[in-house]
Amino acid sequence: MEYKNNLAGFTLVELMITVAIISIAIAIAAPNLLSFVSATRTKGVAENLAQDLILARNEAIRLNQTVRLDVRSSCYGFSNKATSCNCTVTDTSASNYCDLKRVGDWPGITLLADTGQFNAIMFDASRGLPLNTSGTLTSAQNLSISNANNKAILKMNIIGNVCISSPAGSTKMRGYPDAC
Repeated sequence: MEYKNNLAGFTLVELMITVAIISIAIAIAAPNLLSFVSATRTKGVAENLAQDLILARNEAIRLNQTVRLDVRSSCYGFSNKATSCNCTVTDTSASNYCDLKRVGDWPGITLLADTGQFNAIMFDASRGLPLNTSGTLTSAQNLSISNANNKAILKMNIIGNVCISSPAGSTKMRGYPDAC
């Protein structure tokens, strides 16, 4: 009597070769994936802030009240109170809580005003134009959003239009011009 051995499957050697190939592919792809995630986080913060500046302008007009912007190194926020808010305050009953919007606490992301007084910006109630403590803005306001590897510049001109760029000299982020 003859027995036929029809066992289907993989041998241990075949499985070890497959695991080795997958390990090599992951080792090659991991640094690229980490830099992609880093750039995506920076772009996300820049794009959210740009949209939120438009929201603040619209809220000033809608509520017919001045909206104040607070930018710190780790967060930003908006308030329509008579005094400036502080985006680091999390107690909703505090007088300096950013009641319209508070965003922040991104690991590794830093916000830094390059020129002007980006932190003292207010949007007027009638036209939504950006103002500073001395009145109408006289120059564009720049804010850099950066982490260890990437940098984006958010620029707001004197009428409130917002543009995002990836400055020369830093790691180029796809989708953004070198300057606005």
